[in-house]
Amino acid sequence: MDEADGAVILVGRGFDASKVAPKLYVGGYPGDGLHMLQRARAAGFDRVIRVASGFPGEYKLSDSELTPSQVGIAMGAASEVAQELRAGKRVLVTCQAGINRSCFVAGLAMVMAYGCTGRQAIDRIRQCRPPRGGRTPLDNRSFANFLATYA
Repeated sequence: MDEADGAVILVGRGFDASKVAPKLYVGGYPGDGLHMLQRARAAGFDRVIRVASGFPGEYKLSDSELTPSQVGIAMGAASEVAQELRAGKRVLVTCQAGINRSCFVAGLAMVMAYGCTGRQAIDRIRQCRPPRGGRTPLDNRSFANFLATYA
């Protein structure tokens, strides 16, 4: 895996993304519908994968203790992200704040696509994604513990 630069892209109000690996970005909620997709395309993203709860078309992953069904949802999303990365696509993974769910899925995808360890993925994400609202990326212990022991 090449070095990520932690670049932050700002496209309009409330749209931010941090590069955590080659062609892989995590960010907070960028908005709904066609307008959001147009903004993402204008920013150079080939694909946006949304992991949150409550919106149609998203992977419905909650920011709480992991359950077996939640692990399955996260793995499905990460598998899709990894497939896009292997195809050379530039991918943005988003959730509400860009702190836990998107970082968790991105970390799993980094292991799948780039062969790093889960611990390496955590360290890279925390290095590249600045804290938001006083929260450190992957501060959900359930997510961090699962990822740290994955691969």
